[in-house]
Amino acid sequence: MQNRQEREILSWFCIIYFDGVGKGVWIDLRDELEIENFLDQIPTRRVVVKDVTKGFTFKTKLDLTDNELEVVLCGGQLRYLKKELAKNRAGISLLR
Repeated sequence: MQNRQEREILSWFCIIYFDGVGKGVWIDLRDELEIENFLDQIPTRRVVVKDVTKGFTFKTKLDLTDNELEVVLCGGQLRYLKKELAKNRAGISLLR
């Protein structure tokens, strides 16, 4: 079961490349895909996906810049900006 942050990341998360395409295995539109420990896999830029319907797994490669990766790990652009704003406010208050 996915938590809210993982669902939001998955809805934003769209740039993946399959490693090992062409091995005679196809993903169909109605196949159920599962990603375990998604948040732990993101920093490695490699994500293992399981096709539950057909019973095989495959590796994907994330094509994200470091900044995009930070946004994904925060749970989206708004959460990232909120975090950055809080950091900047804390830095400003220390200077006073």
